[in-house]
Amino acid sequence: MTAWFALGRPTGRDLYVLIPALILFKCFLQGITVYILRRRYAHLFFFYANANLSRRQLFTSAFITDFVLFSLSIVTIQLSAEWMK
Repeated sequence: MTAWFALGRPTGRDLYVLIPALILFKCFLQGITVYILRRRYAHLFFFYANANLSRRQLFTSAFITDFVLFSLSIVTIQLSAEWMK
């Protein structure tokens, strides 16, 4: 969302052009987050073992949830821009 605000809150066709760049940026940031968490804070994630989750399941479900929320926000932005016309 910060990237969307930094780019001037594009809607319509401008947003369609930026969606691939926003998705790549999102994947890049998620990769950095996973790398930092695995290297520096791996000892802090003891709670996933109590839920019978592996690290891969934990990070995969977090990524999928984050990506779904990101997609829903993009769709909401696009629909609200069309409704306001």
